[in-house]
Amino acid sequence: MEVSLSDGWVVAQLGPGQVVGEYGMFGPGKRTATVIAKGRGRVLALDYQRFNRFLLAFPECTLALLRLTVDRLIAQRGERRR
Repeated sequence: MEVSLSDGWVVAQLGPGQVVGEYGMFGPGKRTATVIAKGRGRVLALDYQRFNRFLLAFPECTLALLRLTVDRLIAQRGERRR
């Protein structure tokens, strides 16, 4: 899967078991990226309410997603400066 922003900037290439859409934990709203399958794959989609209930039921996942989000923001910031 390839993840790109509205300006076409490719921010990630995802493989099996990776996460996309983690910004959704901060609240409902407009999506910030587009995911394009570059081959065969499976996707698990959760709407905001289900995702929120999941994060409340498993707080360790909330922390892991927060770490992932921060890591991606830092990486994206560094790539944009080049």
